[in-house]
Amino acid sequence: MSSNIDQFERDLKKLGQEKFVRQLTELYKAVVLTAFQYVTANSLTVGVAYGSPVLTGRFYGSHTLTIGSVDTRVKPENPKGSAAPYPGIPLSQAASIVARLKLDDIVYIANALPYARRIEFEGWSKFKAPNGVYRVAANLVRMKYKNVTVN
Repeated sequence: MSSNIDQFERDLKKLGQEKFVRQLTELYKAVVLTAFQYVTANSLTVGVAYGSPVLTGRFYGSHTLTIGSVDTRVKPENPKGSAAPYPGIPLSQAASIVARLKLDDIVYIANALPYARRIEFEGWSKFKAPNGVYRVAANLVRMKYKNVTVN
């Protein structure tokens, strides 16, 4: 009889652990999607609080969300310039990537354009993103999800 009780306790513990892992995975997905939303918001729409500067849309459209490795593809120069900026990545596309996340996956939200680093750290967009894009998004995620580490 005690073996049945012991097995029952082990089964309960396993179910509790599985539920915890599921909940933690869902939190991870929410954090990633929120960070991506903050990064890819059009700064013209949300003001200078956060988001990406948009002139031709090349920077805005070159953000990537990937699992396991950085995607270094970027949009080509926009032949229409600021008259018809490139759109950003649809949230539905990002959500489909996030839906596949597992708890041990490493996620990259990146922009491989040569001047992305300058926008982030050197003030190249002093009117639309004076404090960068990724650092602002990371801080907003930290505030929304208390005690979450975002690198």
